[in-house]
Amino acid sequence: MPTRQYTLYAAMASAASNAACNVQVVAAGRIRCVQFSVSADLDADSEAYIVELATVPTIQARTHNSQGTIATVSETNYLLTSGAAISGQNVSYPCDIPVEAGQLLYLNGALTGTSDVKVT
Repeated sequence: MPTRQYTLYAAMASAASNAACNVQVVAAGRIRCVQFSVSADLDADSEAYIVELATVPTIQARTHNSQGTIATVSETNYLLTSGAAISGQNVSYPCDIPVEAGQLLYLNGALTGTSDVKVT
């Protein structure tokens, strides 16, 4: 079975970024790995983000018995004083999740404070 890479990109700057972007699966197959590359401007105490790849267009993170979340990445920054604190993460999750042709995958996010998050 041929391998296909899907890339989603979103720049999030609001409290809830539901369906910040999406992609339609071209052919039935399996998701074997999810990789997040995140750059965040967490410049005040307790600013945070949580980003998820999901099969539903609304954020499911931190929801009990969530059925739509495939993978999640998050970060919280605790500062003694305000100041620029650009951070970044690159994380990969091996998985084995079936997908159907035509199925939509969504990148959802939730931010606190004035965070500015860019995720691929």
